[in-house]
Amino acid sequence: MKNKYIILTLVMVLQFGGVIAQDWELLNSGTEFHLYQITFPPNQKMIGYAAGSEYHNPSDGIILKTTDGGDTWNKIYPKQGYVDNILCIWFVNENEGYAGGMPNKLLKTTDGGDTWNEVTNLPSNSNTAVLDVKFYNEDKGIVQAVREGGGDFYVTKDGGASWSLTAEFSSAGQPSDIAYIDENTLRLVTPNGNVWQSYDGGINWKELTWLPVGTYSLDFSSTKFVVGSYGLVWFFDIDEPWDESNLVGKAFGGGLGYWNDILTLDDGRTYAVGRSEHIFGTEDGGKHWGDQLFVADDGKTLNCIEYASEGTIFVCGDGGRIYRKRGVTTSIDKKKAQLVNRIYPVPAGNELNIDFIEGDDKEIVIYDQLGAVRMRHSSVQETSIKLDITTLSSGYYIVSIHTKKHIENLSFIKQ
Repeated sequence: MKNKYIILTLVMVLQFGGVIAQDWELLNSGTEFHLYQITFPPNQKMIGYAAGSEYHNPSDGIILKTTDGGDTWNKIYPKQGYVDNILCIWFVNENEGYAGGMPNKLLKTTDGGDTWNEVTNLPSNSNTAVLDVKFYNEDKGIVQAVREGGGDFYVTKDGGASWSLTAEFSSAGQPSDIAYIDENTLRLVTPNGNVWQSYDGGINWKELTWLPVGTYSLDFSSTKFVVGSYGLVWFFDIDEPWDESNLVGKAFGGGLGYWNDILTLDDGRTYAVGRSEHIFGTEDGGKHWGDQLFVADDGKTLNCIEYASEGTIFVCGDGGRIYRKRGVTTSIDKKKAQLVNRIYPVPAGNELNIDFIEGDDKEIVIYDQLGAVRMRHSSVQETSIKLDITTLSSGYYIVSIHTKKHIENLSFIKQ
């Protein structure tokens, strides 16, 4: 979640050693509005969108678009007049996208942002604002809405044709960030330090663990889960249960308050953005950190960091700030690729069949609900494989498929 103005007000200073290259470009967004989220459709680095509002309280909203990789940005919504705050934005492809804001408003476009229409089939409730929207693919998505004293999730599994009102949460447990692990598995963090997981696409949630500080941002790679909190960045090994006893690295801050957003890549590089216009980075999984960017301690918060594609990263923040970093090579592209054609039967008995799209060399790893590795198969080159899962207990599992360039996470239920 990048809309931290609702809960965050502190400004502090953080110092890390080991500065690495400061090659971030400040782009001309054409606005001084505060930009809360920036998004690029899958496999896109040229077409992107940013959303925000004039002030950190009820005020005018805005949506920007670039078609040249960030060199120029144009206001596309509203075309004239005024609209209320736009707090979040997400595009599932180049044409179809969603934006949310106040008052309890979810907008949808099917023509690349040229026109926007309000989604009118959300279940009726007393929510006052849409804070976040995320989609795993064109069909499955989740919306977080908030009201006085709490809020709700809306889930769709048919591309927005219908929405279900699912889990409720209190104001104390309001999620600060949500991430899809696979099409059915989501994780979220809260300002209270709670880490929750859903195994059914966001319908039901269970608490995984609790961290002794507030948690505000979340990301994952093929090997690590990374959480940003108050002056800290936590790294957890994906092969082990998600609790503090299996912590593999954290960056102590003294400092800079809340990390509004985290981006982690499969080669160990991780970036954190937050208060006072800092971008911190590590190239070794959190052991050493460098201040990649510090412009001025003028209260300009950086709110969101997004990997576009082909080695390009964008950051947006207060005062219309948009930064770009190019040439970020990584062994596995952050954007997921489809590797599996079919996984069956559902639910599975003592055998699990996986049909792959291609016969590239791959590794198959099966994790249980706590993130522990229960099965691993390396150097798989077949286009179809039958796995003996007799030793697995009944329950929910995640299958992670790795190739040299891509990763795909799927899930199954063992009877």
